[in-house]
Amino acid sequence: NGTVADIDDDVILSGVSGRSGNIVNVGTIFRSVYYFNNSNSRHIAVTSTTSALSIGTGYEVYLADTQTNFNGGTIDFRGSVTNGNISAASTAGFNFYGNPYQSFISFEDIKNSAFVPDEYYIFNANTGSYDLYNSLPLPDIAPGQSFWIDMGVSASNSSTLRFTEASKVSSNSSAFNRQTNNFKDFSLKLSSNVNEYSHELSLNFDMHSSSEFDEKDAQYLPPPLKEVPAITSKALNSEKSLVYNSLNPLEASQSIEIATYAGIEGTYTISADNFDLLYDNYNCIYLKDKDENVAIDLSVEPNYSFNSAVGNSNRFKLILSNDYKECQGMLASSSSNQEISEKIILRNAYSNWYIDYNFGKSLTQVEIHIYNLNGQEVKSPALFNAKDSGTFQINTLENLHGIFLIQIKSNQGIINKTIKL
Repeated sequence: NGTVADIDDDVILSGVSGRSGNIVNVGTIFRSVYYFNNSNSRHIAVTSTTSALSIGTGYEVYLADTQTNFNGGTIDFRGSVTNGNISAASTAGFNFYGNPYQSFISFEDIKNSAFVPDEYYIFNANTGSYDLYNSLPLPDIAPGQSFWIDMGVSASNSSTLRFTEASKVSSNSSAFNRQTNNFKDFSLKLSSNVNEYSHELSLNFDMHSSSEFDEKDAQYLPPPLKEVPAITSKALNSEKSLVYNSLNPLEASQSIEIATYAGIEGTYTISADNFDLLYDNYNCIYLKDKDENVAIDLSVEPNYSFNSAVGNSNRFKLILSNDYKECQGMLASSSSNQEISEKIILRNAYSNWYIDYNFGKSLTQVEIHIYNLNGQEVKSPALFNAKDSGTFQINTLENLHGIFLIQIKSNQGIINKTIKL
């Protein structure tokens, strides 16, 4: 146990009536220390160095050793070492806890009630948002580390999370969990060109999931910093904002509403990653901007920048399909940055790939580009001039094995198709 004074004597804190005074911006005092009121889902500022740090409770502390930087340091606490089993009150929804022991603990060993899910969140100081840990095995939680659990609707006001002596584990590490390394899911990352903050939405594909809200989905946890952007989606039967959306890949087509939040007016960029997790099921991957009435083929251009005012917006839709006609129907109400023309058809016959074209009497130059899943061009572009109707065999695919994107460009339009060689 200890008090806020144990932190204040090691680093600069503002807004706690401590040794460093206050950092004031436009007449507003910056608050360095917060806890979370589980009952009303609000961050509450701690305003005094004499405030006790409650055992099992999580705190967010914005660290600094100057008024602009934090270069690392050591924080010591004075008081009795916590031993024995500890119970922390829980309510439905998000709950904020802290490891009460001077030892690493196993999350699996504190997941001792039916209402505790197989996941938790931590704050990522690099992005200013919360990262979800849901890939088993979950990492152990460091001494003094705080973490979030979404109890959903299962917990009640009488529920408790129990820290036990048996949950202590040995570890040679001395570091907090700071960010996830979840490279297993297709993701959309929203970053700001105004500040260093960002946020990521993950889409998981599991044949046991559905487009409705289920146990594999995870809700968005808003950070206390209002300038941090957010990108989320929604399940069909719920208004909950999701940071992790699990979908059924057996669905031939998916139309997923994407919402964004901008804390500062300016330019933002959506970046897509981990396409290889989609190509087994979908060859049509578009981001539709309803405000601008455009659709972006993410398999060709994985980054899309746009201007946004401050606030929430429901302007985007992610379209996935393995059916060409259905994909075009879903895109019909928008212009496409990579407009697809019926004058060019890509087809496979007897293990060879051909382009069938019908350009009329105009002489048209056609370019063929081959990309791997990392967006790298793996062959020199093939060029040919076409007129009237005809067929062109693509002879640059030899010695290629795996999944690739063929892009065909002309002044008549563009076709993108993923193929397996």
